[in-house]
This record gives sequence, structure tokens and C-alpha cells, in this order.
Amino acid sequence: MPVKEVMDPPFFARWQEVAFAALVFALLLLPLGLSGNIARKDVYATVPTKAGAFPYIQREIFENKSDIDALILSTSLLWTAIDTPYFQTELSKAIGRDATVVTLGSNWRGEDLNYVLLRDLLERRKVKSLIFSMPADYQVMDEPHNQSSHWLLYGEDREALSGLPRGQQIALYGEQVLGAPRHLLTKLRVDQPADVRYAELRGANLVEEGFEGARFIPQTRPTPNLSPSEMIYSSASAPNFGFTQKPLSRYQAHFLRLVFALLKKHQVKVTLVHVPLWSERHKTLVEERMLWPEVYGMPISIVGIPPATLFKGLTNEEIDQFYYNEHLNANGARLFTRTITPALVKTYVENDQLR
Repeated sequence: MPVKEVMDPPFFARWQEVAFAALVFALLLLPLGLSGNIARKDVYATVPTKAGAFPYIQREIFENKSDIDALILSTSLLWTAIDTPYFQTELSKAIGRDATVVTLGSNWRGEDLNYVLLRDLLERRKVKSLIFSMPADYQVMDEPHNQSSHWLLYGEDREALSGLPRGQQIALYGEQVLGAPRHLLTKLRVDQPADVRYAELRGANLVEEGFEGARFIPQTRPTPNLSPSEMIYSSASAPNFGFTQKPLSRYQAHFLRLVFALLKKHQVKVTLVHVPLWSERHKTLVEERMLWPEVYGMPISIVGIPPATLFKGLTNEEIDQFYYNEHLNANGARLFTRTITPALVKTYVENDQLR
């Protein structure tokens, strides 16, 4: 006959129940108690480096004061696809002076994070041009960024949350509850930022990894013979582009509206770059979700190159050497950047002439 096990009660005395309930209640209210008492500069010191180049981001937002010619605001697909020093050198040649190009790179797509980074930066530095990418078709997140507990503070920018469904507002408050003990610790003992790993590359992330764990082998390849105009969407180049019309999630749409409203307010010119995914490597069109200038009612340049053109003449095994998974590796970033830089420079110069 099996022995029936009896579980011990969770509490052995009434005072333990009361103490536990009081602790839970205090933790639930802690974000309110910290409201207005945590400096944004200190918040970035608590974000784990696996989430992105946050020590570098902290320095660029809160310490450097110069104007930025081109800001590359990038989650992982774009972050690993742009060789920032190369682009900065070529842009400097085109405008006849030393250009300032900064990449703010993070992992895991999140329009809420993009909004917060852009908001914090534009409050402190002037940005002339933004290079950005929109969510890929498979990126349909409808919830807070998975690291939002680190950088989201209660009471800040409340109007940014108005209009979200009640469930998403509750989820965001839950993230603030999770992050509040860490922020309290920061208030008592300010964290020191980690080493600024990405400074020499201006924030770029050139990943020297082979495809799916294979050994990385440096590769060089001539860039396709395309004019800048062929890589910039227009009525003439439209045959190179396609639009899937896959809708954004409500959460994505909400924060992207805020992103583009910020850009319009600060008169930042926008260039959207389509990064060729590994799964798109044979496609003959640059496939964006929507024609974004029509969606947001403002001038937006869209730049891309059909993946089949970028990798023309290569076998599947040879193409793999330019990726480490869906993302481009250092080989792919150098090829992609050298290909599209003339188009990025052209959009920058043309936008600058409109000022």
C-alpha cells in the first residue's frame, strides 16, 4: 500500500503569513516608490551585455555631446550587417569632413526599446540622419522586450503607454516590478559600466563565426555592379522591390508610431535598410512588409539589394560562409556594407541638401 505523503504547510505561524504578504505588497508597489528617483544614466548600467552594447550606448547617450551625422539604430539583424567604420570613412569622403557615425546595437527585436533609446539620445544630441530597419516578416512580437525590466522605469513618459490595451499595460507594469529591486540597488550603489567593447568599431558588431557553428573563414567577394539609384526605392527601381503587406502587431505599431513621431519632431531624415536574411538568400526582390513612407506619411528612403543579386554565382555552401545563422557574419557585413554604402551616402547627401 503506497504511503501517502503529507506536505508541510507553507507557514508555521500567523506572523509569517503577514510578513510574506507585506513583502509581496511592498514589491508590487516598489516601482511607484522609486518613480522619479532613478537617473536614466544609471539604468543602462544594469542591462546585461548579452542584450547589447549597453556600456557603449550609455556613453554615447550621456557622455558624448557632438552632433551625429548618421545614427544606426539597430537590433541584431542590422547590427551584425553594417561595418560602421567603413561607412563612416566613405561618408566622410563624400561630405568633405570627418563624419560622425554611431551605431546603437542591441539583441532581440523590440520597438519599445528602439523608442526608449531614440528618445533618450534625441533629448541630448542632435541627429541628422537615422539608418534603421523595420521588423522582418517573422518578427511579430506583441509583448514587451524580454529585457525591458532593466530599462523601463515607472512614471516616465506615461503618454507613450496611453493607447495600449490594458493587458499590455499590466505586462509593462509587471516588467517594472521585476526590475524595481535592481533599480533600488542601483540607487544605493551605482553600478560601474563594463568595458566599452564596441568603441573602436563605432558600435558595430562584426561577428566572426561560421554558419551554424562552423569554423569562420574570411571571405572576400567583389560587390555587384549596381548604381546607388537601383538600390533606393523609387518608381524607376520598383521592379527590384516587393511588399508582403504582413501587418504589424498592435504593440509594434504603437511604438513604431512613437518612433516616427520622434523623428518628425526632431527633423531627423530616415533611411530604412533591408537586411538580406539567410532564408531570403535566393530571392530576386527586396521584400519589405509595407511601403513605409505611405504608412507614416513622411519622406523615408528604403535601401536594399535583392539577395540573389548580392550572392549571384555562389553555391549554397559558398553563401553560407557569409552568415552565422539568419544573421550576416563579418564576411556578409563587409560585402553588404560595401555594396549599399553608395546608396546610403546618396540618401544622406540628398537629405542634407533639403535642409
